[in-house]
Amino acid sequence: MHEETPQDELNRAASARVTLEVRILDAEVTSRQPTPSPTPVPVPDGPGPLVIILITDVDLCRYLYTHVTSVRSWRVVAAENAAHAQQLLTLAHESTAAPVLVLDAPDAPLLAQLSEADRVHLRVVLLADAFPPGFEADPARHVLLPWPLDVPVVMQYVAAFVS
Repeated sequence: MHEETPQDELNRAASARVTLEVRILDAEVTSRQPTPSPTPVPVPDGPGPLVIILITDVDLCRYLYTHVTSVRSWRVVAAENAAHAQQLLTLAHESTAAPVLVLDAPDAPLLAQLSEADRVHLRVVLLADAFPPGFEADPARHVLLPWPLDVPVVMQYVAAFVS
């Protein structure tokens, strides 16, 4: 039987680089997880336009939410998931202003699932290189913003859509 030596243990241990890469990948996977919330966030009261942010990357969602909420006249909601965003869009039909949906490429499939009524009234700022298959984009109501993210440009489009 072979007795363990300190060298055997070192040979089996992960290198510092591998350990660091695993930590980075774990952090990226964790940041892509939706933020759990016990109840859906209600639509803020007021006459202002509704801006819905649907981004599953928690850090990116918080970052954009912070910037978009700086405009006090807008009613801003960070949707928890696609179903919550659809619920918010249904509630938005009750207001006069068309809602604006800001979403990231991983959440883009929602656009193809929307009803025709939602598509007609919705303004979209999509952080991606292309719209999903099956979604007919209208340049007057839908815009693509490829990476890298430029928050002032996002804010310009949202402002143009709500006015």
